[in-house]
Amino acid sequence: MQSLGIRHALVGGWAAVAWGVVRTTRDIDLLADIPATARRAAAADLQKAGFGSEWRGLGDLSDPIPLLLRLTPQAAGAPSVDIIEDARGILRVQGDKLDQTLLADACRARGVLSALKAIRRKP
Repeated sequence: MQSLGIRHALVGGWAAVAWGVVRTTRDIDLLADIPATARRAAAADLQKAGFGSEWRGLGDLSDPIPLLLRLTPQAAGAPSVDIIEDARGILRVQGDKLDQTLLADACRARGVLSALKAIRRKP
């Protein structure tokens, strides 16, 4: 990115880690101001480094962040987030601040209350 003169900043789960919020995301989110003339070279360089890439100039309704560049390790079949580990980290850091009744009700409605109970047993 630097060799192509692309201004960028780390955001998302990995940026949250710097603030002590444990996230187990495997993808890397950057804000990246990629000029049209550098997009193809940037994608090729990222692929050589072992990452798939998706760049959104304007964002969309599901994720309105403009200039988002999502890098995904090209490990076959690897999900971008380990949901159980992510939940465990959030409970460890934010546990006392969460509305436990609301959390349990939401997990029950989604059929994952047993997973929440297992996470609470093994922090």
